[in-house]
Amino acid sequence: MSELLIEEGIVIASEKGFADIEILDSANCEKCSAKIICKPGDSDRKRIKVIDPYDVMVGDFVKISIEGFQLVKVSFLLYGVPLILLIASLLIFLNYFLMDELTAFLFSIGFTAIYFFVVYKFRGSISEEKLPKIISVKKNLNQRNSRDETYNRKLMSSENSE
Repeated sequence: MSELLIEEGIVIASEKGFADIEILDSANCEKCSAKIICKPGDSDRKRIKVIDPYDVMVGDFVKISIEGFQLVKVSFLLYGVPLILLIASLLIFLNYFLMDELTAFLFSIGFTAIYFFVVYKFRGSISEEKLPKIISVKKNLNQRNSRDETYNRKLMSSENSE
């Protein structure tokens, strides 16, 4: 059995079996050396798209889980492969094509950019079971009551029209 990483967050959008979650900072976030990756720049927000088996609503508090292996795999594809590609292409251009350093560097950067473009284009083909999944929901009662009232009004108006 693989390790499960669990985070808490708030639903900021929900539709068709998926939800966008804003991850809440935990006490460990300040001590973590990878926080520069989670919160790039000045942004304090971390957003993630997850599978929604519970039909959550905006404002609900949720817990999400992702397998540790999937996180390592994605990290390798986003950081390890480009680094290997950059170094390997640089060495190939310098040693086999006998290019000067600047030209070899620019071609290597180009190859790496092509890699990121391909990853970006195929991001939609990620299978659903590899996405994080909501494992528990704490409903926002204000949102839930508002939705129930709207549903009841629609139901009443359709009954009155008949």
